[in-house]
Amino acid sequence: MKNKTLKKMMAFTLATFMAFSAVGCGNEDVTNTPATDATSESVAETVEETPLYNVGTLPIVNEPVTIKILTQDVTGRPFTKAADAGIWAWLEEQTGITIEVESYPAEELKTKLPLIMASPDEMPDIFLRCDFKETDVMNYGQNGQLLELDSYIEEFGTNIQVCFDNLDYAYGASVSADGHIYALPSFNGSKTLVSYSMNKEWLDAIGKETPTTLEELYEVFKVIQTSDANGNGDATDEICLSGDPKTFKRMMLSTVGINCYWPWEGCLFDAKDDKVFFVETTDEYKYMLQWLNKCYEEGMLDNEIFTQESAQLKAKKEANQVFMFNGYMDPENTPVTGGMFPVPLTSEVSDTPLIAASAPYQVATGAIAANTEYPEVCVLLLDYLFSEEASKAAYWGLEGVDYKVTDEANFVIEGLGEKDGFIGSRNYKTAMIMPYWNRDEWIQPATTEMGRALNEIQGAYSQVAFQNYLHFTNEEVDQVNVIAADLGLYLDDHYVGFITGTYDIEKDWDEYVKKCQQMGADELTKIYQTAYNRYYGIE
Repeated sequence: MKNKTLKKMMAFTLATFMAFSAVGCGNEDVTNTPATDATSESVAETVEETPLYNVGTLPIVNEPVTIKILTQDVTGRPFTKAADAGIWAWLEEQTGITIEVESYPAEELKTKLPLIMASPDEMPDIFLRCDFKETDVMNYGQNGQLLELDSYIEEFGTNIQVCFDNLDYAYGASVSADGHIYALPSFNGSKTLVSYSMNKEWLDAIGKETPTTLEELYEVFKVIQTSDANGNGDATDEICLSGDPKTFKRMMLSTVGINCYWPWEGCLFDAKDDKVFFVETTDEYKYMLQWLNKCYEEGMLDNEIFTQESAQLKAKKEANQVFMFNGYMDPENTPVTGGMFPVPLTSEVSDTPLIAASAPYQVATGAIAANTEYPEVCVLLLDYLFSEEASKAAYWGLEGVDYKVTDEANFVIEGLGEKDGFIGSRNYKTAMIMPYWNRDEWIQPATTEMGRALNEIQGAYSQVAFQNYLHFTNEEVDQVNVIAADLGLYLDDHYVGFITGTYDIEKDWDEYVKKCQQMGADELTKIYQTAYNRYYGIE
């Protein structure tokens, strides 16, 4: 590592000065006079008073330092290349660091990154949003390609440590399975909820109250099937239940008390009282399949539920053909009026309302090359991105450019555009390519019925699945991949088969459970339990 440290600078400068003095003056009496000693001490003091970097204050550097950053280009912004974003010039002004940005479209970066990681001379100082996987981060760290940040964060990461202290998941989200930190996440400030909407106009038309359980929902479906609920003169075109096939499954699992992360990857796990269990052989999972099978057999479930894409679902919603679906239907923001976001459903097997949620962070957003010449400066720059000032700029833009504040006490803001005499370009809103910490108190108050409902249920019912936090070792990843390759396909096949009647859930269930165990369900559960215990510090 080519670390440029202050001690080396001081030693080199002082040694050079002393050597020059000794060579230039042959008279021993002159070189040993008190005046010369005082001069030497003065030079040393001068060096100490002008360090390369500052900790806890701006600017970060006191002399020219250039940091090279590798990142990806983004869509949906006025700038095509990430390097053209206004945030970099602003950061240079704040920190004193000269920033050189190299960026590529996501797919091109994916191809270039392995070559860059294999060539130390081509590495940047900092990687921002290069879409590292967690296992990649650990491997690069252990191989000496990414800087191990543990001690640097302890010494220089003031804002990072405040983030760790305030967010209960922040530290765990940063630590690789080997116990070290090689990359820092971004923290969004609000969870991503997985729930459903119902069409209140349909409920009003059929004279029904909002259902709160699966069993009540089934009774509502029965009435919809015999009514012209959407009022178009055709009593046969109403779809009771639809959705995106992936998120739909996660939504339905929550109605039976199961909270899973990425349920479309085959093998599902949840944990209660610190005990991890395999979801797809539980009585709760079986009950959900039985309920969905009944809906399917009676024509209440969308026939395209397992294959349709978001565009298909959107068309059905806009045509007012769907009563209930995963996602949000806000009457103020969609062509369909009368939408609502109800309290989470419970069922005979779960009396606890649950909204499944994804943790509000993006892993491995910022990392530092191990061979950087300026490790302290790089850490201080990443730490500054976690400050209130820089995080607000990354997530919301710059005040007076992207927004104006209408309520200082509560940080209520209003977006600006050219009509207001401002740029309104969102050149500074670059949270998608850098680490940041969007504080909870910055979340804007809801202005719609849907927004207010979301805010209310997020605090009352949302839970993030534990799998969202886990980091696996390389050995564990290999074991999971080997077992899940076949078991996942078997589970997905039976999920669809039990619902559509290809398999008889009453006759085939016991054999299905036995087969899951034979294919490695118990071994997978042990691996997840080990990772769970490691994350939560359970001996």
